[in-house]
Amino acid sequence: MGQFKIRITSREAIYIVCAVLVIFEIYIMDRINIFRYIDEVIVVMCLLKTIVCVFQKKVDRLQIYMLLLIVLLTCIGIASNFFADMQTNWRPIITDLGNTFKVYITYIGASLYLKPVKNKKRIISVLAVVMRVFVLVLFGCMMLHFSGIRPMGNDVRYGLKSFQFINFGAGQLSLMFYFIFLILTVDLRYDDHKKNRKVFFLILAGVVWVSTLRTRAFMYVLGYVGLYYLLIVKNYHIRFNWKTVLLAAVVLYIFSADQIELYFNNPDSARARFLRFGFFTMERFFPFGAGFATYGTDAAVVYYSRLYNQYRFPLVWGLSPSYPIFAHDTYWPAIMGQFGAFGLIVMVLILVCMCLDIIKKSKCDKYAYLAGLFICITQVSSSIATATFFHFVTVGLFFLVPLLFEEKETTIESRENDETSNRLHPNLQPG
Repeated sequence: MGQFKIRITSREAIYIVCAVLVIFEIYIMDRINIFRYIDEVIVVMCLLKTIVCVFQKKVDRLQIYMLLLIVLLTCIGIASNFFADMQTNWRPIITDLGNTFKVYITYIGASLYLKPVKNKKRIISVLAVVMRVFVLVLFGCMMLHFSGIRPMGNDVRYGLKSFQFINFGAGQLSLMFYFIFLILTVDLRYDDHKKNRKVFFLILAGVVWVSTLRTRAFMYVLGYVGLYYLLIVKNYHIRFNWKTVLLAAVVLYIFSADQIELYFNNPDSARARFLRFGFFTMERFFPFGAGFATYGTDAAVVYYSRLYNQYRFPLVWGLSPSYPIFAHDTYWPAIMGQFGAFGLIVMVLILVCMCLDIIKKSKCDKYAYLAGLFICITQVSSSIATATFFHFVTVGLFFLVPLLFEEKETTIESRENDETSNRLHPNLQPG
């Protein structure tokens, strides 16, 4: 009987280590100070890789479009900084520049780094084991929580205390399931004889996600089940036309309806006011906005934007310098305020290019396609209500997305058979 060996290349090993760090950054960043900069290091690495590949002309078409649009939006933002004269300090501008594009650069750089790895099975298999162990730990702690033996959460919803694990809140724990569902879904394309066990872990993950009692958790688990039924069980092929675009818009609205209601239900609330002044800033500095680090970003809060003082945000709970939790809590109001109507269109195009690139490259396999659609739907809908594409968790998520892509056109099953045959019988050649 031959020995089973896992041969992992140095490229794969480096990626696995980086992937584990970005997945669990939310837990280790406050315990080991140096790990607070994991996402920044990943972004710099991906930027350097992207620059090298651009000069070597190894970047795909849609990714080239993304880079050109990023350069265009950078020029718009910097020009607006000087014309609007709301922020001319280079430090917050540079900081906000990196924060604005870090997710997109990470996605491009990680895609280029993994491109030479034709078969991602070794990487995914290792990460899937880590995710399954994590799901078991979460499920066990969830059982202890709801049995009252070891409560892990105090937020009460629907008459129950939501499960938050060791996170600072159930909403923070909810972010971890994007990683879990991506890895466990794409792992389904390998080893058919283990598929039932793998699906079981996905079910456990869904149960734990719902236990956070967040509306978005209910909607995303339901959405995942619907996509799984259509793409995997029914083997349905989604064609992108005006009907599917309209359906996608309806789905995105449903997923984010609770947050939209939160914004507009009370026009005097901090979030509603912040959104309203986002539109006002876009109109005031039409068509190119107020520039980097002026509205809705971390840099705008740290250096407390002049616009915030003009809009009397210091007098509003949740928008004041001492407690600015809603002053950098949304994505699209920040884009509208900083880059104006024209910049908003450019950012939408960047996001569309990235989603199209993901969907196009994940079509190699129905499980990868399911994971790609799920990530695009969840992240775009989340951006309507939160600062998704400014968040370090999203950087880690899109660092993992290229695992969906198989570079060869041959099927995974035939490739594995070919590799096995060549290794066992190196002298056999096809007739």
